[in-house]
Amino acid sequence: MFEIAGFLHSRELREGTEGTESKIPRLDIRPIWAAPCTVAIAVSLFGAMLALLIAPFSNPIIGSSIFGVLAVTCFHVAAESVRNYNRCIDKLQFELKSFDMQKAQCYCCSVNHVSSSGSDPLVCDREIIGQCISNWFDSMLNFNECVRSTVFANLIEQLLHRPFPVPLLMNVAFLLAAWLSVFSVARFLSSREKREN
Repeated sequence: MFEIAGFLHSRELREGTEGTESKIPRLDIRPIWAAPCTVAIAVSLFGAMLALLIAPFSNPIIGSSIFGVLAVTCFHVAAESVRNYNRCIDKLQFELKSFDMQKAQCYCCSVNHVSSSGSDPLVCDREIIGQCISNWFDSMLNFNECVRSTVFANLIEQLLHRPFPVPLLMNVAFLLAAWLSVFSVARFLSSREKREN
C-alpha cells in the first residue's frame, strides 16, 4: 500500500495551480489473482472453438449436443474464475475501507526483532516505514486516509472497470481462431484427398 499511496501522492495535482484540473492519476494494476481468470477465459475460447471443429454436424442432434456440452463446460470454468476474481475484489474493498497502518503485521515484530540465528537483532520495518510515511504524508492519519480514499478509488476503478487486458484476450482469440482455421482447412483437404482416391 505504501508504494501505491506514495506514487499517487507524488502525482496529485495541487489545488490552486493555474490551468490544472484535479484528477486521479491512472494506474495499470494486474493483480496476481487476475491471471488464472485471464487464462481460463482464453482456454474457454479455445475449448469452444475446438468443440465447434470436432462436433460431428453431419448429424445435427449429436453435433449440437456435443458442442453444447463442451462449450458449456468450458465457459463454466471461465465463469467460475470470474466469480473468484470478484470475490477477491470484494475482500480487497473491505480491507481497504478499514485500512490502518498500525494494524499491519511485520515479520520483524513477529520474531521479536531477533534474527533466525538468534544472535543478531533485526531493524524494525514498522519504524522505518513509519518514518517514511511521516515524511511523505505528514502523519499516519493522513496516510491511512489516502489509502482509504485515493488508493481505494484507483484500485477499485482499475479492477472493476478494466480488469482484464482486452488486447491480450483478443490476440489470444485471434491466434486460436487462426490455428483452428488452419486445422479445419487441413482436415478438409485430407478428407478431399481421401474421396479422390
